[in-house]
Amino acid sequence: MKRSYNNINPSFGPYSKGICKILIAPREWVQDAIIKDFETGKVVDAIILTDARQFIELQFTPESYSYEEKPKGSKAGSYYEISLEGIANNITAETLLTLETLRHHEFVAIIFTKDNLQKLVGDNETGLRLVFGNKEDDNKQVLSIAMAMENECMAPVYEV
Repeated sequence: MKRSYNNINPSFGPYSKGICKILIAPREWVQDAIIKDFETGKVVDAIILTDARQFIELQFTPESYSYEEKPKGSKAGSYYEISLEGIANNITAETLLTLETLRHHEFVAIIFTKDNLQKLVGDNETGLRLVFGNKEDDNKQVLSIAMAMENECMAPVYEV
């Protein structure tokens, strides 16, 4: 199978306003360790990707986008279940090829929250896993994309 690393963009039509986006990169593309500032807990150094690679942009329809950091616990201790999901309405052969390529990676993601805050999810060692599905609903095709991971801390703010 040919590998494809492309942006996932919406098609215009039933959903035409306010697209929500996240930026992702396979964690093996991250050149240096991601370090949080000890005093603030924020990531303040820009993430540099290897071989002049660029972040991949995923755009979702605004009504469908959700992001959650849910606290969990076990005998081993507490952790957070981090998840995000959304719907893309552009189902093409190229989009499906890109998603098929992406599902074989774990990702570092820059999340843009609805209150205009950027958070960084994942690092060089652990990342988000991607799954996707396709369905026809109310005479339109929708492509659902979900990403999830478990982490001992909440995602830090990314101020670069």
